[in-house]
Amino acid sequence: AKPKSRALFLRRRARSSVRTMREVRLLLALACAALARGAPATYSELEQLPLDSEGHLLQHLVLFNANCDAEAAAADAELRPSALASGSLASALGLDVEQASACAQMVCLEMGTRVDLVPHWNKAVSVGSPRSIGAALQRQCDTLEVGFVSNFEGQKLQLFWLNPGTGEERRNGVLDYGEKKIMWITSFLGHRFVVRNDAGELIDTLHIVRQGVYVVGENDTRVGSTTFPDSHFERVFQNEWRRHDKVQKKYSPLGFGRGHLPPDVWGSIGAYYHNNRRSFVREQWDISGGVFVNWWEADVDILIPPWRLKRQWQQMLMPMVQEWFNSEPLEPTDIYGLRRYNNGSRLIMHVDREATHALSMIVNIDQQNMREDWNVEINNHFDETHFIAMKPGEVVFYESAACLHGRMRPLMGDHYVNLFVHYRPVGDAQWYSRDGGLSPDLMTSGSPEKRYEMHNVDDLYNLWKNLNAPASAGQPVTGPANEL
Repeated sequence: AKPKSRALFLRRRARSSVRTMREVRLLLALACAALARGAPATYSELEQLPLDSEGHLLQHLVLFNANCDAEAAAADAELRPSALASGSLASALGLDVEQASACAQMVCLEMGTRVDLVPHWNKAVSVGSPRSIGAALQRQCDTLEVGFVSNFEGQKLQLFWLNPGTGEERRNGVLDYGEKKIMWITSFLGHRFVVRNDAGELIDTLHIVRQGVYVVGENDTRVGSTTFPDSHFERVFQNEWRRHDKVQKKYSPLGFGRGHLPPDVWGSIGAYYHNNRRSFVREQWDISGGVFVNWWEADVDILIPPWRLKRQWQQMLMPMVQEWFNSEPLEPTDIYGLRRYNNGSRLIMHVDREATHALSMIVNIDQQNMREDWNVEINNHFDETHFIAMKPGEVVFYESAACLHGRMRPLMGDHYVNLFVHYRPVGDAQWYSRDGGLSPDLMTSGSPEKRYEMHNVDDLYNLWKNLNAPASAGQPVTGPANEL
């Protein structure tokens, strides 16, 4: 048995030595290529990082401790350059100067992160040992979730991965039309894809330089494609009023409140939006025929985050929601957006799905060239309507199945981008019919900040009629009879 064990040991050691030599040769090759481009830069302060004109990271970066020149050189890549961090920057990113000699830490910085949020969203990770840097780079920095959306209506396109070594096209799947048919895959920084039609003609070539959505073709529009009679809206409002009356369990005195995103999740959401702000596609409201947003008068667009990133945001935000409402343990049920409302958009008063949308959050991501605030209009538990103006990075907590909410007045500006996040008590689809929650004695009515009161569904419908009067009758807008 001993000779066999000895032979097995020697074979394993030989294989290990071969792997080690391959890793060394790879590191040397990468280092030589990097040296040809020059020595890694050294940054000691956040403001020294390469930034665009808006103060966001201009490119992906990987940073090492200041004495790890060889490791940084070996890790350097065209789409993700490496650099060295020292001083206050190294401390802010969590690079442990006491462990610097081991060169077993690195920080992947995501392109598009706002510079003041970089330390909150991008933190040092351990790579085990310098020999493990290559695997850590691929896992931590270069693996991306990417989605493909086709704007070619009535056509099915073919997506192919382009082998970087041979140029061979390998089929990935079929791209169907619209945002509802988005195709998500895991890819790597620098990979390329080609899109062809059924005849084999080249439609597009896509280079993966960021996580997110890649759009094939130009966005279309449904503006002017249809109209809806007043009676349709009257039925919608009647249904929404009935639904909001179903919710028995309440959590907060008003049903809503304000807050700010924590810097870690704001860094992540902001970077995703910044990197993908040109990848919005038309939201397909015409398929459902819903009238909650006026898609037939103003385009409404959507930018969908990847699955893994959505789950991460939901988990990061859940403690905020749970603490603000002082609720029982929650579970995430939905996250929706990023939705971009364009000039002239409206969102009629409604409530969300009671089985899944107990406690929710609106996150404002961006707004451009606003001529006036586009307020959230939200009712408290006594149907007194309040207006809430938001700024990017601010949130509104709200009981979205209980409190009627919308933006009934048209958006006056270029665009307004929101994200919507929803939770419910763990495993309880009937939470809204339960006893408990906040005592009615603690609910607030008669707020000095209320704009008007709604006593019944007729008040809601008449408000909508008054606000839409100029478009239909050429008359000036007047408030509801019970406006304060």
